[in-house]
Amino acid sequence: MDSKKYLDDISQIKDLMNRSSRFISLSGLSGILAGLYAITGAMVAYLFLLPQDDGYVVLHGWNFRLIVGILITVAILSFVTAYLLTT
Repeated sequence: MDSKKYLDDISQIKDLMNRSSRFISLSGLSGILAGLYAITGAMVAYLFLLPQDDGYVVLHGWNFRLIVGILITVAILSFVTAYLLTT
């Protein structure tokens, strides 16, 4: 009777491990694409801010809004790509 209980416990542990490994597995391609999105966003931000003579970013200026917009776009693209390539 005890061996039956041990086998049930082992099968439950195996099921938990399978579920947790499925939850954290991301596609390698999604990580590469997220990196490419980040590099592209950094290049776009750099090219738009390069002609600036100020040398600083003001919180209420257009350049700060541009940086935040690029940040949000890169984050959304990364999450959508990870979701689509993982499921």
